[in-house]
Amino acid sequence: MRNVGCTLAVLVGAFGSLFGPVTDAAAASARGISSGAPWRARRPATPPPATHQLLDPARWPAEPASPTEIAPERFRAAVAELCLKPVGKVPSDELLASAREADVDPFLLAALMRERSRCEQKRQSRGQYGLLGLSRALYDREGAPGPKIHSSEWRPANLLSARANLGLGARLLRMWQDEHDAIDLWFGGVPHRSPVSHFYWGDVVVSSGAEDLVLTARRRLIGIYAGSVVSPKPTDLGVALVPPLESMPRVATSG
Repeated sequence: MRNVGCTLAVLVGAFGSLFGPVTDAAAASARGISSGAPWRARRPATPPPATHQLLDPARWPAEPASPTEIAPERFRAAVAELCLKPVGKVPSDELLASAREADVDPFLLAALMRERSRCEQKRQSRGQYGLLGLSRALYDREGAPGPKIHSSEWRPANLLSARANLGLGARLLRMWQDEHDAIDLWFGGVPHRSPVSHFYWGDVVVSSGAEDLVLTARRRLIGIYAGSVVSPKPTDLGVALVPPLESMPRVATSG
């Protein structure tokens, strides 16, 4: 196993020189993988629904940065508009608090909430619970690294609490952000742009389609928060229309 550890360390260095630096946390995760036999790959018990994916994610432009200072009232209104719900029906304050605790982007966490549950706190589907559609089956793998999660946190009643669900989900998102470079090196998977893909697929990413939806929702939320206005444009039909798919760029799923 010592030779395996040396080999992985060489691979991490080689891939880093080819594709950019591997984060300290990811390198540490890689050393953890190499210290013994790798864990059984974490996979969702039920694969996510099929969605269109980019064949070449490198062609996609950089994602916009989130505001450095967030006004809670404006954030509440923006998330409510994204979710198509009244402000009082969306747990925006809980979302902000959870994002701060785990040091993750609240706009990304909100986009995940929108795509995973349509912002429905009590949603249950195929063993997935609550606002972020959390499933213990994806993470319960012996030997796999991850945040310390007490068994009580996985109880359905706990996952159906907005604060508990968002708090646990934010920690899991942070884990994927910290470790995705090393995990991609070890387990492989299709090309993707964001650790968000692992939130859907676990260690082996099968499709980048889910992350496209989440990142599009994030761009839309940032635009709503910033007060961006999409103006109607003239068309060959003789009427001015607003494109039905908010936020650029867009993914065309058919002709």
